Amino acid sequence: MLILTKTIQENTVNDLQTIVLALIPIFGTIVAALVGYLINKNMEMQKEINSKKRKIYEEFLNAVTLTQFEGSLELLIIPGSDYAFKDVHTAKLEVIKGYEKVKLWGSKGVINACYDFFESQIRIAQKSDSVSQKDMKEAYYRIIEEMRNDLKMKKISLNEKTYKLFPLIEMIH
Repeated sequence: MLILTKTIQENTVNDLQTIVLALIPIFGTIVAALVGYLINKNMEMQKEINSKKRKIYEEFLNAVTLTQFEGSLELLIIPGSDYAFKDVHTAKLEVIKGYEKVKLWGSKGVINACYDFFESQIRIAQKSDSVSQKDMKEAYYRIIEEMRNDLKMKKISLNEKTYKLFPLIEMIH
């Protein structure tokens, strides 16, 4: 009887080991599939966020550009474009709306660059001599660089030699 009980116990242990060994690859497959799914889901979400940011950044920069070049709008407006019939006042409102979106969706670097740019605009509006055209251009370039960085685009260095820009004029009268 003792031998029979010992044999049953050994068989039970062997059966359990066989079951556990059979379940290990199944659990491994399930875990790998779950991890793959979560990674893909995260990548899709990041792609959607980047797409949304890119649209917001493009609209914001279009509005900023229109307000900055109001004396040269004829050179910048492409007939048939969304902005062809907007006046500068409307573009200024678009800048404000765009900045609100940037504050929601933008990275800390983009938000800080925009803030610095607007701070320079306010100093110009106050007729401060502490802001030069070069400072304004650098602030504008920094916004673009930060946006490109946030969108994980190729890093570029913008300056007067690498990026031609009309003289920036004050945005706030």
